[in-house]
Amino acid sequence: MFIRESKTINKKTGEVYVKHQLVASVRTSKGPRNRIIMSLGTLTIPRIDWKRLAHALECRITGQTSLLEEHDTDLELLALKLVSNYGLSKALEATTAAENEQLEKDDRNQFVPIDLNSVKLKNTKGLGAEVLCMKTWDLLGLSGILRKLKISVNAVLYRNFLALQI
Repeated sequence: MFIRESKTINKKTGEVYVKHQLVASVRTSKGPRNRIIMSLGTLTIPRIDWKRLAHALECRITGQTSLLEEHDTDLELLALKLVSNYGLSKALEATTAAENEQLEKDDRNQFVPIDLNSVKLKNTKGLGAEVLCMKTWDLLGLSGILRKLKISVNAVLYRNFLALQI
């Protein structure tokens, strides 16, 4: 989320009005779009603090704990005031309910129940233990040691494989 400044000009008087909005980027089927979350009126804080204020507002709206509370109490108080003045709770509940309903529909389309008692495994292959053993074999330099002793590496591996099968 970010804060956007928008200016409007009164055509009769030529006076410029400045207002600020909390905006979120949303992905749609037509590409990314900006959605206005709430109007903030006219902000008097410096532009450098807008990002932290947007973060504080996002935390307030989503019900998360903000990490700014200890350091930026002024911004946190402003965020609390803006959210409480806006009467955002009902709009958020409606939006959240609609999003949850859409997620549930998507979940129903993606997941299929499976009876675990009817599932059987055939021809399973393991690779993790084998890779670990080969790395250890290489780190210890066992191939070089066996070559010095004039012992075939394949014979040793085959003999160990047969021992594991018993």
